[in-house]
Amino acid sequence: MDRVEAALEQALTTAIRQVYQIGVVIVLLGLAVTLFIPELPLRRSNAPAPAAAD
Repeated sequence: MDRVEAALEQALTTAIRQVYQIGVVIVLLGLAVTLFIPELPLRRSNAPAPAAAD
């Protein structure tokens, strides 16, 4: 029975470690992507934009 418990503990430990490692990679990729998104200024008023002349 001890071998079964040890095997289950090892399997669970490996699975949780893999989940955290993949999560860290995803978070770091998301951070890298957000650093390259250009900053767009917000409007200063709520007034409608003037119509473009054709």
